[in-house]
Amino acid sequence: MIIFFKSLLFLSLSVLTYCDNPFSTQPIFVSTQLDEKHNYRLPNNTRPLHYNIHLTTNIEQADFDFYGSVEITLEAVENTKNLTIHYRQLTINEVKLIDVETKKEIKFNEPHYDEITEHFVIPVESELVNGTQYLLSIEYNGTLRDDLAGFHKSSYTDDDGNVVRQAGTHFEPHNARHAFPCYDEPSIRTTFDIVITHSNSYHAVCNMPVKSIEAKENGMVATHFERTPKVQTYLIAFVVSDFSSVSFEKTDGILYNLYAKPSAIRDGQGDYGLFTGEKILTNQEKYFQTKFSLPQMSQIAMPNFGAGAMENWGIVIYMQDLLLYDESSENLQEKHDVGHIIGHEFAR
Repeated sequence: MIIFFKSLLFLSLSVLTYCDNPFSTQPIFVSTQLDEKHNYRLPNNTRPLHYNIHLTTNIEQADFDFYGSVEITLEAVENTKNLTIHYRQLTINEVKLIDVETKKEIKFNEPHYDEITEHFVIPVESELVNGTQYLLSIEYNGTLRDDLAGFHKSSYTDDDGNVVRQAGTHFEPHNARHAFPCYDEPSIRTTFDIVITHSNSYHAVCNMPVKSIEAKENGMVATHFERTPKVQTYLIAFVVSDFSSVSFEKTDGILYNLYAKPSAIRDGQGDYGLFTGEKILTNQEKYFQTKFSLPQMSQIAMPNFGAGAMENWGIVIYMQDLLLYDESSENLQEKHDVGHIIGHEFAR
């Protein structure tokens, strides 16, 4: 988010130039033309009602491929012969479309993908009917990105010199489509059920608390999370890691967690961020006279995170240097900076 705003400021300044006449003091504003050849917005002839997402990763083995399935319950808001959603850098293996009420499969012609707009268009043989609900199921696979966007990989070196890997997300502004096919526009909110299958030596963290953990074959487990309230795709987040954590639950029922590499938690570097976060959120609730609406607030210190920090709902992700603080250092500037960034992210 911090880097995003710096880039936005640079872009704003870059369009301001001056005349060739060196004596002129009149600025010229250079307009940036929109791409009129392509419509990047979804047609909005259907809308999502709910997502069921299941992702599988073996990141602990340095396997950067991931596998996914998504079921989108959707509604047609007008009669249409095209169903359009987003995806990016995914391989689509299977697509099914079913009428929710009749359970009949909807036939469609070969879907097509626009690499520029990242629209995945499913042309149905008969019209989708206004007001009717459908279930779109997609099986797919992808690769964790190395540019710290979308569903990406991260790593740190432990005390023994071993490289330990993690998988995390950064979906703002439109990178959720790299983790799962979706309606990836910020004006669209809906609910999510998320399941992540991973090694039993790792754990998964998401916007909502863990509902259950299911044992699978070959040392894998499936972590099921509670259903989210209605939320935009860019605020969904999850991390799969070997991180340790510190946590406590307030009397009002909110669970506060802070996750970081085990050595940082062992050395107490997460304590200040955890308890400062609780104080900040409590004071923000009083100031805005609004109760925080989720049952948990997790903070995660990632070894690599391109945005500096990101205010995902209920799971704020930071570059680790912006969240961890060593009390023995007595560096008041660093202490101030940690509190400042937590306050900024929580307020958003």
